[in-house]
Amino acid sequence: MKYRWKSIVFVVIVAFYMLITITHCFFSRTNFNKILSAKVIFAHFYSFTVLFGCVIGLVLVVALALTVYKHGYKNLYFCLLSLALITSVILIVFGVNPTKNIDTHEGNTIKIVEWNVENVLESKSIYKIFGEFDADIVVFPELEGYYKGDPANNRLKELFKSINIDYDKYEVFTSIPTSGNIAPVTIVIKKSFSKYIDTNQSLMTRFGTIYLKSIDKDMPDIIGLHTAPPLLGLMSNWNRDLNVISSNIVESNPKAIILGDFNATLRHGALNSITTHEDVLDYLSRFRRGTWHYNFPIWMSTSIDHILIPKDTYRVKKVDVLKLRESDHRAIFVEISRSE
Repeated sequence: MKYRWKSIVFVVIVAFYMLITITHCFFSRTNFNKILSAKVIFAHFYSFTVLFGCVIGLVLVVALALTVYKHGYKNLYFCLLSLALITSVILIVFGVNPTKNIDTHEGNTIKIVEWNVENVLESKSIYKIFGEFDADIVVFPELEGYYKGDPANNRLKELFKSINIDYDKYEVFTSIPTSGNIAPVTIVIKKSFSKYIDTNQSLMTRFGTIYLKSIDKDMPDIIGLHTAPPLLGLMSNWNRDLNVISSNIVESNPKAIILGDFNATLRHGALNSITTHEDVLDYLSRFRRGTWHYNFPIWMSTSIDHILIPKDTYRVKKVDVLKLRESDHRAIFVEISRSE
C-alpha cells in the first residue's frame, strides 16, 4: 500500500509538471496560463525557464541513473522520470518565443536603447549609448538627478559634458516621481529625430509611465514605463500593471513604440493578450535575450525588459543585449526601419 501511494503521488507530480510546462510553452494565451503565470512561485518559475529547466533536468538525469542502477529500465519510476526529463527539455527550448529573421534590406534606421540603470549612470555608458551607438531614443526606466525629486537633466548635463557631446541636441522627459526609493522613468530623444510632446496622461504603471506624441505624423509615438516587480508584497500591483499595459496602453496605442522595464516576460499574465506588437528580443537567439540578472549567464537570465514595436510597421535590422557597468539589468540596443 505504501508503495502504491508513493507511485500515485509521483504520477501526480510529473503530470502536473508536464501540464504547466506544455501549457506555458505551446498554449500560453489560454486563461489557465494567464492565471497561473501571474501567481506567486509560478511567476518566478516561468521567468527563468532555461535555468529551472536545466536544474530540474540535471536532477532528473541523476535520478534516472540511480533508478536504472537499482531497478533497471522496466519500472514505473523510469518511465515517469523519462517523461519529466523530456518535459524539462521542452521547457528549455520552447519556454520563450521562436527566433524571427532579421531584415537585411538597406535603409534608414531608428536607433533605440532601453536600459534600467537603477539610478546609477557613468560617463562611459553614456558615451556607449549616445557617442558610439548614436541613439535616437533612449528610455531609462529608473533615473533621476542626484537626490529624490531632482530632475534627471542635472545629472545628464554633467555626463554629456564629460564626454564632449552637446546636451542641447537632446530633449529629456521624466515621469512624475513616485513614493519610495525608485527613481522615475526618463526618456531622452534626439531633437533632430523628431519633436515630441508629453501628453501627461494620468494612467501610470507603479513606477512611472511617459506618453510622448510625435509632432511628425510619420514618426512613432513613444511610451516608456516601469512596472512593480512580482514580489510578495507587490503581486497585486504587478498584476494591475500587466493589465494596464495589455488592456490600456497597448490597446489604445497600436502604432506606438512601447518600451521599458516590464518586470515580466510577455508570457506572464495579461501580457499574453498582446497581439498588435512584437518584441525586438524575439529577433535574437532564444539564449541571447536575458536582460536580468546580469550575474547570471545571459542564456540563464530572464527577459523582463522589452522594446515592443507595432507589427508590420517596422522591421528589426540589428539588435543586441549588452552588459554595461552600473546596473543589474542588461541594456537593449536595436535598430529598426519602417516597413515598405
